[in-house]
Amino acid sequence: GSLWKSPIENGNFYIQLKDDITIESIRGNAPSNLLFNSNKNILFFKMENYGFKPNNNLVITYTKKIPRFNFAAITKNSSNLFEEIDIFSNSNLDINYTEILLGNPYQTKGMSNSIIGFIYIALVYGIPITVGIVLLIILTIIYKNYKRRHLNKKEK
Repeated sequence: GSLWKSPIENGNFYIQLKDDITIESIRGNAPSNLLFNSNKNILFFKMENYGFKPNNNLVITYTKKIPRFNFAAITKNSSNLFEEIDIFSNSNLDINYTEILLGNPYQTKGMSNSIIGFIYIALVYGIPITVGIVLLIILTIIYKNYKRRHLNKKEK
């Protein structure tokens, strides 16, 4: 869901990648151009006149699987995390950023996607084409047999 209440006339949004999360290990989509500072590992984007019409939302996915992820242990540490957010919010964020394109956060990877796509295309196009070819062959055979019989009757 939304992290903010629409409409937003003007706003700057900053995301700091922490721990072992790198720009290479995420995929994302933002409502405007996404910028990145590699020295401080910060993503940045601006919003202007957001929410007056349907707009993209911010979506970031982390591609690394964390075995035995313990949400309860992380929430116990929430006060430390909020302190880090406060420190980050008060830091100088007026630094140089370069535009960056991240991978599609909605795209999934794996062989099963190719198989599912092939099956879908085969069902949508393959079956009608195959039925059409079989019908064409059957009609051609019927026509040739009819023509042969008709010619044989004329010769007799």
